[in-house]
Amino acid sequence: MIPAGLEGKALFNYLVKNEGLIFHAKKSTVKKADAVYAPPLYINAKGELATKAESGDAQIDPTKLQVTVVINTTNWLDSHQDVHIPGIWKKSLADNKKTGFYLLQSHEYDFPYVIADGCDGFTKNLSWKDLNQDIPGVTEALIFKGIVDEGRNEYMYGQYQKKYVKNHSVGMRYIKMCTCINDDDYPVQKENWDKYIEMVANRDEAEADGYFWAILEAQVIEGSAVLFGSNCMTPTLETSLLGTKSEPPIGTSDEPPLTLDDIRKTKFI
Repeated sequence: MIPAGLEGKALFNYLVKNEGLIFHAKKSTVKKADAVYAPPLYINAKGELATKAESGDAQIDPTKLQVTVVINTTNWLDSHQDVHIPGIWKKSLADNKKTGFYLLQSHEYDFPYVIADGCDGFTKNLSWKDLNQDIPGVTEALIFKGIVDEGRNEYMYGQYQKKYVKNHSVGMRYIKMCTCINDDDYPVQKENWDKYIEMVANRDEAEADGYFWAILEAQVIEGSAVLFGSNCMTPTLETSLLGTKSEPPIGTSDEPPLTLDDIRKTKFI
């Protein structure tokens, strides 16, 4: 999309001149990205962080696993030069309250690769330290919760059961975005830069590049178990054998999106 070797003013001129074409290209494809490793997070039936002992019952169904997966995190510059802005998933989650989401194997859109369907999707504000990353600040995590049935995808059931699945990724379509450039010669893009740069956890990388795209709204297509992704800051999952007692669903009610004031307040905690 961007010719090799462009840098500085030549790069910025290209980005601004071809902004419409770049936006069209990004919106026309499904992005498959944003996965990293983090230790297990345990979440109770209310969607709250909990200890392992607090997270489940003793009675279990040996053929079903309940998995809680952090699919994506905001406020991180990924390898697509994108920064997902808090609130990015709000409309998409609301639109899928009744149907839920697919959890797939490596973004393969075919029946043999379905791990679970009807997964609850919701967002939760977490500190980077909650995700075992030693950096200040907070992120809005996109979380899926679903049931992995051994009879549906035996292979992935085994991978989850053995704790081999370390990474997940979101399949998404861009809806709203803007270009951010750190140069006063591009007043619109510079205004965007000034508005969003303080939200970027890996700010040094953004400043070294001098530009990024702020993704303001995106449609969640699916979440996938993957080996690698473009964002090294999305956590892994919690897995546990499903208790035989029914558990209240988490649903898709989201926390309010993080504001810049929220991020500033928690930046140095």
